[in-house]
Amino acid sequence: MVSNISTDALRISKIVICCFLFLWTLCLSCSDQDKVSPPYKAYVMYLDKSKSTLGTPYYSLGSKELTDLKDISKLDGTYFSIREGGTLEVDTSGGAFISAEKFEKGSTPNIRYKLKDGVIIPKDYSSLIMLSVFYQFQEIFGHLEEYTGVIPRDIVSTADNARMSIWYEPVVTDKHENESSSSSEIAKLNAAYLQGNKQFVLFQRSSLERVPISANLSVLAHEFGHALFEYSFYGNKYNHDRDEVFEIDPIFGMNEGLADYVSFIYTGVSNILGSSFLFAEDYMQRDFAQTTFTYDSMKIKAIKGSKDDTELLKNYCNGGYYCLGTLFARSLWEASKTSGYDGEKRYEYLKKVLSSLTKARDVLTPMVSEFTDRIETENSGTQKIVNTPKVLSLFLYALLVNLDESLKENLCSSLVKNFGSVMNKADHSGVCPHVTFSVNRVNLYDVYEDF
Repeated sequence: MVSNISTDALRISKIVICCFLFLWTLCLSCSDQDKVSPPYKAYVMYLDKSKSTLGTPYYSLGSKELTDLKDISKLDGTYFSIREGGTLEVDTSGGAFISAEKFEKGSTPNIRYKLKDGVIIPKDYSSLIMLSVFYQFQEIFGHLEEYTGVIPRDIVSTADNARMSIWYEPVVTDKHENESSSSSEIAKLNAAYLQGNKQFVLFQRSSLERVPISANLSVLAHEFGHALFEYSFYGNKYNHDRDEVFEIDPIFGMNEGLADYVSFIYTGVSNILGSSFLFAEDYMQRDFAQTTFTYDSMKIKAIKGSKDDTELLKNYCNGGYYCLGTLFARSLWEASKTSGYDGEKRYEYLKKVLSSLTKARDVLTPMVSEFTDRIETENSGTQKIVNTPKVLSLFLYALLVNLDESLKENLCSSLVKNFGSVMNKADHSGVCPHVTFSVNRVNLYDVYEDF
């Protein structure tokens, strides 16, 4: 009996020792990932507003609190979540606007890091950028109600699981890769918002980037501006069957302009792409505070001199509807200052603009027949044609008619200055009674194929 007990005790002892050795071995191999818990601090790339100016953003690397992060292994915030990889099939693309035919789900982000004094230090580029993306969106949502008047839970209410999805570096395929579509080329140097899906896409990195697009707060706030346009103009969710009539370049331009202005509201920077890319022509046209072109002057095709000439570039734009966006953002920026909404008061100005934008679609919808038509073509069947100046004219009327009365005169003046002949007595005298309209140099019934 005693012998049996000793044998059993020996077996139990061996098991205990083996378990101890196994667990001790595991602990030796434990990484810092197993030691960290919220509240988190992480080394990220961020916009240093104290060193930034209107035309020159300044980015730094440093420790920031990720107050909205509950689990480092998931990168889920209260109102957004980050996914890594996946496959996006693009149907149509216009740079920041894409239509996703199919999005294969990515994976939970793989954040590799070490700890130093309790701070998460990323071990690789992707980990640094994804943590930086989290911090930037934390900032965007954290100030959303203060800056725009929009309650975060309201804007995400129509998203899957009431969270906006952020897709980091998916593989992009083009449904029309054998056709003339250029969406694949655009995707390599851009970020995008998927209208109707409440999703953001951060495309694969490029060697041309200085500050990575994915970590550029100006770019991310701009993309969020598209979500605010959808929230305000489309009633928080774009519906193709209902809203397809507004899938036209002039409205895209107004969307881009609002997004540029939203980016400025968040950052105080007008040069959205300047920190990420070096080539002047591509980013200067988007800097609404530095450019001087107007709607009428940018129609000039023949430009003498070198495109490297900074002064020349200020009065030049060949970026299609992005040029219209620059004009709209500049108009809002100039009018906000003239109306006394400079500095932090600019937040209140944006709130009033968004309030008017929520009513603009209902004003504009009955006027659709005035600026669109459909024609039969020999090879393509029915094709929609758009009167660009008239769309712009009526959109601006729809925005102005419900704008706070105290803001109308200054915004009218700024719009006349920048949009020139688009602003006309016939459409705008009722909402801009104190403004002198320019002489029409552009026929309102021309159709501009280059927009």
